[in-house]
Amino acid sequence: DAVINIRYGSSAVMQGAAEVMAQTTWAVKNSGDWSVASNWTTDKSGQSYINPEGKIPTAEDNIIIPAGREIVYNGTDSLKVVNMTVEGQLTIANEGVAVQGTAIDGSGVVKVPSTKGVSFENITSFKGTWEVTHSNTMGDMVLSSVVISGGTQILEGDLTIMGDVVIKNGAKVIFGPG
Repeated sequence: DAVINIRYGSSAVMQGAAEVMAQTTWAVKNSGDWSVASNWTTDKSGQSYINPEGKIPTAEDNIIIPAGREIVYNGTDSLKVVNMTVEGQLTIANEGVAVQGTAIDGSGVVKVPSTKGVSFENITSFKGTWEVTHSNTMGDMVLSSVVISGGTQILEGDLTIMGDVVIKNGAKVIFGPG
């Protein structure tokens, strides 16, 4: 822990060590499982493999899923990221997962094929195609250029529409608790 002593008329003096959390932007290099380090690179284009420490994204990171690539989240814990750009496909494979972050952007697909709901929490902006076959619960959402192609979506917060939102035949959106 860092201790800061400030005296009137003088500057701050740092004592001890302070840990700084660095935010990394990860791109999918190879399609496959989220938890496999060789599928991730810090090259934002996703072309070159740069991951010398063999890491995977954490809750403090940004994610890019390039076109033509699919990453499958097989975890059972919450999927936490800062921002995610989906030009390819993100598949949430297990039921009951909470996707948490700030924004999901891009023209790709977020696919939720499991049989029970996946919740989207603190996602203040979603743009892309939402392909589901079952119910989901969403908090406050800002939707922009979204296609909802299936399932029942329950919105338990405020909805702001910033562009085209298409709800295809077979999909249902419920406003208020399900």
